[in-house]
Amino acid sequence: MNAKQENIGKTHSPIRRPIILTLISLIFGGVLLLIGGRWDWIQGWLMSGLYLIIMVGGSVWTEIYSPEMSKERTKAVTNPHNLHERIMLIWIPFLLLLIIIVSALDGGRYQWSQIPLWLNIIGFLLFMIYFILNMWAAVTNTFLSATVRLQEDRGQYVVEGGIYRFVRHPMYLGLCLLGIGLPFGLGSWYGLIPGGLFILTFIYRTNQEDQFLQENLPGYIEYTKKTRYRLFPGIW
Repeated sequence: MNAKQENIGKTHSPIRRPIILTLISLIFGGVLLLIGGRWDWIQGWLMSGLYLIIMVGGSVWTEIYSPEMSKERTKAVTNPHNLHERIMLIWIPFLLLLIIIVSALDGGRYQWSQIPLWLNIIGFLLFMIYFILNMWAAVTNTFLSATVRLQEDRGQYVVEGGIYRFVRHPMYLGLCLLGIGLPFGLGSWYGLIPGGLFILTFIYRTNQEDQFLQENLPGYIEYTKKTRYRLFPGIW
């Protein structure tokens, strides 16, 4: 670990990440409702509130039960180790913001498309499943990071239990569901366009990370023979 990384670890505060994610969640809700342009937009209010609860609750849980993972994710975001990871750290939030903007303009302000109530409900269910998958992955795997790297400084090893018995990249599976859940929950068909790009990004990310782990993490190739599916159980 270099001096810059040591400094990041020393300055990490257990309340910093929850505070930052609370602010991000409030900004998310504010932007969503502002773009939606309607005070009576129930889906927008519900999504904003749910997002706030999930983000803040999840970050507090991580700080309490897995502080080392929180430090790793903070370090990965503030100090990406190559250009590719820097690009991904910009591209992924950009696509998420694009999903929000398009879905809010469609489902809230202009109502270009109409989604039936049952798809709204499915959208919120997918949003909840996204959260459950991420928390389950976090409980099982303390090496979750925001970038693709081998965490030799933390003694990284292959995690095979919990949800990792069924799929090798459950966090990315959850994010793929988010790419569908947000547009459906907000009542937008057009939001599926950036949502589709979001999903394709994580299909690419999964393939890239899986190849990296097979080449660099001891025991990972043996693990792939036990857990066959990278992202979508029963498919790929």
